Amino acid sequence: MKRFFGALIMIIAFTATSSFAQRNWSGNRMFNAGLGFANKGVPVYAGVEFGVHPDITVGGEISYLSYRHNNHRNNIFGFQGLANYHFGRILNMSSEWDFYAGANLGFNVYNKAANEDNNYSNLSLGLQIGGRYYFNNNLALNLELLGGNNIYGGRIGISYMF
Repeated sequence: MKRFFGALIMIIAFTATSSFAQRNWSGNRMFNAGLGFANKGVPVYAGVEFGVHPDITVGGEISYLSYRHNNHRNNIFGFQGLANYHFGRILNMSSEWDFYAGANLGFNVYNKAANEDNNYSNLSLGLQIGGRYYFNNNLALNLELLGGNNIYGGRIGISYMF
């Protein structure tokens, strides 16, 4: 019984000390993919982020949204760059959690099948705030809210650090 409690105390001590180490983003790469929340259809997205500082990542992503309006299919393709500041170090958070905020700048291409004259593109600009919960060192669940003129207002997906 003494050995059991000794082992249990060692496991708790190891877990407590290792789980409260902050994540250092410098040099890390992350793949993100998932589904968005929009008032028309369900957008899909995929992208990558690169750590350029212990607290900062930059990256890019592509997105696609298809929906029907008046019996016509409409498609929106999005391309954007983004930058995020990760608050883990300044908030002294455990490495399982990652809260961040940032900005994005991109380009949307609208393809409206009803009338080719309605095809157009625009510049997208917005802010995002989000969080991730890491199941292990590499795999996380991601939830993000977006503001601005993006094609969606929020998204949920997975993130994989490689």
